[in-house]
Amino acid sequence: MTLTEKHDALVLELGELKINFQALAARLGGSTEAQRAVDAVGVKLIVLEHSSGIADARHLVAHATVANDLPMFEEMVQRYSLPVDWTKEIQAGNVAAEDVETRIAERAHILSEAKKSVATLTRLRNEASQRRKKFPAEVLTIASEPDPLTGLERENFERLYIDTRAERATTSVFDKILKPLEPLAA
Repeated sequence: MTLTEKHDALVLELGELKINFQALAARLGGSTEAQRAVDAVGVKLIVLEHSSGIADARHLVAHATVANDLPMFEEMVQRYSLPVDWTKEIQAGNVAAEDVETRIAERAHILSEAKKSVATLTRLRNEASQRRKKFPAEVLTIASEPDPLTGLERENFERLYIDTRAERATTSVFDKILKPLEPLAA
């Protein structure tokens, strides 16, 4: 079973549980049992996303949209780099003579900030491109799709995932943690 199939199966199971919540609550004898069933599948989905890298890829995809602003800042750099004939602006009535110095300083500040933004966004785009290469295509495809969970559901399932992390630890991990320290050889 591919990662996409596993992910889709868990999303489908979660969706069915949410739709049939009332019937499930009645069948299991209470809404708390039904909620536990929904939570268990939600945590399984979160575990799959974390273990396969989908969670990290989803984070990358969400923040990669920042690079879409790069052309706007590049255009600002071009526009504010052009010299302005301030005498024509004064004669046209666009600028008062006493405001020219302020306007020049404002343009220089805008140009400086636009150049910083271009540098930062270019760096972020390149870093995102490098990080994107580390993910398999299937993981990026799943991460690019709309999130099947609402923000509140994701937050709750993530919290449950973190809270139950100790329960998922294996006994070998506990043995390593709880193993008494061996005395140093003299």
